[in-house]
Amino acid sequence: MKIISTSYINNKYLEISMETVTMSRKEYESLRKMANINIEFLNELINSFQDIKEGRVRRVR
Repeated sequence: MKIISTSYINNKYLEISMETVTMSRKEYESLRKMANINIEFLNELINSFQDIKEGRVRRVR
């Protein structure tokens, strides 16, 4: 593990570190796609909750 920087915040040391991981391009692209889908899903969920909170819903049968 390589330590990138060390900071002193609120009487505690904070170390920021990075590790290098090797994986295939196909696996990397798959993980990126899943991350993007999850972010899109969360944004849609947040928007839905805001709509409910502001009364912008209607009953569908």
